[in-house]
Amino acid sequence: MYSFLRGKLVEKDPSKVVIDVQGVGYQLLVPLSTFSECPDVGQPIELKTYLHVREDILGLYGFYCTDEKKMFLALLSISGVGPKVALNIVSHLPFSDLKHIIAEEDTLLLQRVPGVGKKMASRIILELKEKIKDDMDPKNIGESSEKMRSFEDALLALISLGYKRSIAEGALKKVIQKNEKLDVEQSIRLGLQVLSG
Repeated sequence: MYSFLRGKLVEKDPSKVVIDVQGVGYQLLVPLSTFSECPDVGQPIELKTYLHVREDILGLYGFYCTDEKKMFLALLSISGVGPKVALNIVSHLPFSDLKHIIAEEDTLLLQRVPGVGKKMASRIILELKEKIKDDMDPKNIGESSEKMRSFEDALLALISLGYKRSIAEGALKKVIQKNEKLDVEQSIRLGLQVLSG
């Protein structure tokens, strides 16, 4: 129904944005990667969109690039993977990183995403491997993998200090929004500052 939305960004946080399109505010659920690419509130924005319809529930999802949307839809095509889990995967794993995980059949790394267990990870890899084998782009895979692991390591450290996963994750996302080139120790330190502030 919606292919994209273009308008003015009026609200944003790590999980959703609101776009004003000619006086109508559309709320879109977004992955972290899209959130990090969003301009400042008040600036123009265009996102690729997908409308998920299930019984009486409508969910509008937004993506900064076409690759993210394609991967989201590919994940939705897998039995047992709903939009919440698909968005979690796209949010936690950069597109190139996810392709690498699938190609290498790294179920353990995929299981680090909230909501993904061993069986689901195996099913995702099995069903998506053929779809992406001709589309592997090794560019930046090592760099994106390192960023993702640093985020997860910092997240686990904050959880071990007694913070709930959702709260710790939100703090780290705020930190990453300001500076993506942080090591684990810097992420933990700045994350603690956000949590204590």
